[in-house]
Amino acid sequence: MDVLSDQPVPYLLTQILSSSREWRTPGVLLSLRDPHEWAAARLAAQGPDSSGGATCGYSTKLADQEASALHQLTYNAFAACLATSPRFGWDPGHLFAFNLFDGQADSAKWARNLAQWLRDRGDPRFAGLQDERVAGAAETCAQQDWPK
Repeated sequence: MDVLSDQPVPYLLTQILSSSREWRTPGVLLSLRDPHEWAAARLAAQGPDSSGGATCGYSTKLADQEASALHQLTYNAFAACLATSPRFGWDPGHLFAFNLFDGQADSAKWARNLAQWLRDRGDPRFAGLQDERVAGAAETCAQQDWPK
């Protein structure tokens, strides 16, 4: 696997990151945002009967905004802990955590940092990755009409 996104990653993160020693993730990208903003955006997009995060094996209805926000915050902390765990052979450099929702993100700086982080992974596919290519991909994503 080169990429995993959204569901079912929260339910399987421990298994994914602790899987076979021969298959090692080159790194973990963790997109962050204010947990209350996340819960409000999910509620607006999916409705009150949809489920929120499932950090500790159970999920909450999005109508319970406080519980949903707490689950999101807990999951982010748990994911960061696993992704940098010496128990699994990783260090803090294994994680690239970022928040593109804070309104203060400098997209050019973010693209440079992400490109450098990817090059530092040691994966030959990223050896010649140009900052401009990452910035262009980020700009394309930013122009999409996706729920925020």
